[in-house]
Amino acid sequence: MTLFTKSNSRTTKLLFLAFAGLGIVVYFCAKTLTIDPEKAMQVLWLGRLLIAFGAIGWPLVDAVSVWVDEKTKTLVIQKKNLFRTTSNVVPFAHVEQIRTLRMGRSKGPVVYQLVIDLKNSQQIKTGRWSLDQSEIVSEAESLALIVGSNAQSGLVVHPVNSNLTIGSFPVNQMALAFVISLAIYAIWYRCQVGIWCSAMWFGTAPIFIIGFSFIACLNILRRIPRQ
Repeated sequence: MTLFTKSNSRTTKLLFLAFAGLGIVVYFCAKTLTIDPEKAMQVLWLGRLLIAFGAIGWPLVDAVSVWVDEKTKTLVIQKKNLFRTTSNVVPFAHVEQIRTLRMGRSKGPVVYQLVIDLKNSQQIKTGRWSLDQSEIVSEAESLALIVGSNAQSGLVVHPVNSNLTIGSFPVNQMALAFVISLAIYAIWYRCQVGIWCSAMWFGTAPIFIIGFSFIACLNILRRIPRQ
């Protein structure tokens, strides 16, 4: 087998580390600076959330590799993160087209992503993206030539972030899972501890409960069929 392309997982992991680093800075600033105690608690809460978001998201980023096996006429899509490794074998004959997905508006930054569309209407996102359209279009055309399918250049503008992913996780699913995990913790605290207050965000309980809830919700959401 020959490795055709790999996802930009390193860049995505650095983004999560940046969130965690920013959270650490915010947290220690709230600890060391002389500010109103109520505002300090709010800043500490923000810092903890940023740290939790970065620490939880980093190990969930999938490193996606697309391998080409011309002997068996198949593509092997391998996804690997800290917790699991999966492989999906796709025969060339099952590929409908290789698409360059455009994400963003004309007035803002536009990102181009390499996507494999199958004949059964499923979509495989490779995690390979670039700000340079010609780079992704070139890869799409090369892969389409190998597979024997069509290549779509991505000239159709898609709604902003409608298909944006972090690794193999859609951003909207990650945001929804994070909101649900916050709600789960808030409900648990109200039922098990007492009335809501600023102190509810301190200690290890919010990190563990929000973290495990986030992972569980994300795994449930990714199993829900998308239109």
